[in-house]
Amino acid sequence: MFYGLREFFARATIKARQLKKGVWSKDKTNIYTTIGSLGDITDTHVLLPKLFRRITAYIKTHGAFDAADFITKLEGRPEKVIILSILHFTFFDNFLSVSDSGKIKPLQKPENIVFLS
Repeated sequence: MFYGLREFFARATIKARQLKKGVWSKDKTNIYTTIGSLGDITDTHVLLPKLFRRITAYIKTHGAFDAADFITKLEGRPEKVIILSILHFTFFDNFLSVSDSGKIKPLQKPENIVFLS
């Protein structure tokens, strides 16, 4: 996405999140979230779309969600990510955190990252 357009949407995202408007009233992207089944991400939680797609594929293949194993599987399929605030290149698996209780969350807000194909 062009820089000016990305900046426009990033500002709108931040404002909508602060006001808890629309989808942002239910967004769970940046808090530790328990995911046990496909229904948790299709009916209960709103997540970053790329994370949603990767978790959906994982659950369809494995039948249930295991956050630590999910990260391991992502390591085997590196997807480049740029963290804009520090201009740092990393991979999607490094961008996610798993709690001791098996919950998962991204380490950056969506507007601070760019996925490279």
